[in-house]
Amino acid sequence: AGLWTGFDAAAGGGCAGAGAYASGEGGAAPGRDKDIAARFMLMGLTSEVTEESIRTYFSQYGEIEEVTLKQGANHINGSVKFASPTVELRMAMLSTTHNISGTVVTVETWKMQKARRP
Repeated sequence: AGLWTGFDAAAGGGCAGAGAYASGEGGAAPGRDKDIAARFMLMGLTSEVTEESIRTYFSQYGEIEEVTLKQGANHINGSVKFASPTVELRMAMLSTTHNISGTVVTVETWKMQKARRP
């Protein structure tokens, strides 16, 4: 079992918990197209990457609602959830090479990860 940490700005802080990460895309807010991912999975993180460095880096793409990190046995993964996802955000997130604190980070949606599972 990994250790989850997460700052949820919408809730005024606190631990986001595993449920927030496991929900994948996140629930659709009123008026938001539920087919556009709000949450993006971050793979290949190192110990140099922090919640704050993730928040700072990805804030260039829009307002961040939540950042989570998960420490596994041999890896660190996380996620970033945007307050107002758009098609343009999705394209930018998935087509850009993201370098955070000297670490090249792989970005996927939950649906992309799920499609690879047997």
